[in-house]
Amino acid sequence: MKGSEDEHHRLIELIYEAPLNDDWQPVVEQLSEMMDRVHVHIFGHDTRTQTLMALQCNMYDPDQLSLYDRYYHERNAWLPGVARSKVGVATSSDNYIPTDELKKTEFYNDWIRPQEDIGAGGGIVLFNDGDRFVILGGNIRLREQEAKQQQWIDLLDRISGHLRRAFRLRGALATAETTMQAYRQSLDGAGYAVFLIDGDGQLVHRHAAADAMIASGSLLWIGPSNTLRAFDATANETIQTRLRAVKAGLVASLSETFPVCSKDTPAVGMSASPGASSVKSVFDAVTAE
Repeated sequence: MKGSEDEHHRLIELIYEAPLNDDWQPVVEQLSEMMDRVHVHIFGHDTRTQTLMALQCNMYDPDQLSLYDRYYHERNAWLPGVARSKVGVATSSDNYIPTDELKKTEFYNDWIRPQEDIGAGGGIVLFNDGDRFVILGGNIRLREQEAKQQQWIDLLDRISGHLRRAFRLRGALATAETTMQAYRQSLDGAGYAVFLIDGDGQLVHRHAAADAMIASGSLLWIGPSNTLRAFDATANETIQTRLRAVKAGLVASLSETFPVCSKDTPAVGMSASPGASSVKSVFDAVTAE
């Protein structure tokens, strides 16, 4: 196994942090360091979440990357083999195309060889289902092929499941963000001030209209420990009674709407609807393998 246990644990942490930050560069750099400065890259796209994963890499010459974008991306001799490779299984570069055949190509002679002759290595296609394509790969100097290539393939196979789950998490987060944006737009256009509170009365979320109501200082205010309070003492007690009923599981007997007012404001209806006792997180949308 290449790399210490501590390095592997840190790598797994970085893999699951990457979709939260939408940044895979730390993963690329950790893999390169663990393999003693192998050239590492990752890129892809997901049309379902309308996200493009730009190339993130380590060790490649910046001028050669620019040249690749302009010219050699259409002449990459490994790509046909990559497209045929099995999803989720690491494949060595000589299984994409035999090294002897690779050396006859313009791609090898003008792009690979000038970069320390990085004609060995391999990669793993994480997704390739039409809507999604993601690949993580590494290039190894041909003189180091025997010493490093199988270790690199073994490392990719070891982390394959983590990588695929992390990308599913990335998709779930993108979907959740889209849903949340639609939810906020719906609330902002509804004409209601909406407050989300937990079982202790502490504010979890409020939108623009709710902020405006608090700022007006007419009906509601934020009390100690970020709790939602009413200036109307009766309404405030009603809120507390409902919270106690929710905790006791006695919500069925409660009417949803009750009046709340202040000395400066006519009575308005306030609705306190109990929600589910558990919250489904985006992590529940991520299936394990």
